Amino acid sequence: MPSRWNVSSISAAAGVGLASAAVGWLAFWPRSYVGTSASAVELAPGSQTSGASAGSVTASKLQGSLIDVNGLGVLAVLLVPVALTGLALYLSLAAGPVRWRRPALWGVAVALLGLCVLAAFSVGAFYLPAAVTTLVAAASYRSAERSHAAQ
Repeated sequence: MPSRWNVSSISAAAGVGLASAAVGWLAFWPRSYVGTSASAVELAPGSQTSGASAGSVTASKLQGSLIDVNGLGVLAVLLVPVALTGLALYLSLAAGPVRWRRPALWGVAVALLGLCVLAAFSVGAFYLPAAVTTLVAAASYRSAERSHAAQ
């Protein structure tokens, strides 16, 4: 009986780990979200206010984790790449001859890479290592029957 842990499944498992690490970093790192907000101060004519003059701008800095700033709902978006890499791991470890498994694995890898490109200027770059390992998993996938026949 051949082992199911081969280059494809190990790469897919590494993708799950890398995507999970990206979620942890993005969701909980306290400086993952840094922003500045500015507001104009408008004073009534003739009013006396210490420290502010008519037409001045007040700036404030905001920083926190993505969960602090956007709420728990952001986890649903951040976990999509983890779900895709988990699906790739399942496809690479599943037993039995199924012709659609290799194309499905390629589809998952391309979808993950597409998400990285679409979100490149926000969180996509954090998931790029997971996308690359999932592409390696798809490229090196061989069905259990083909692996057994080659031995």
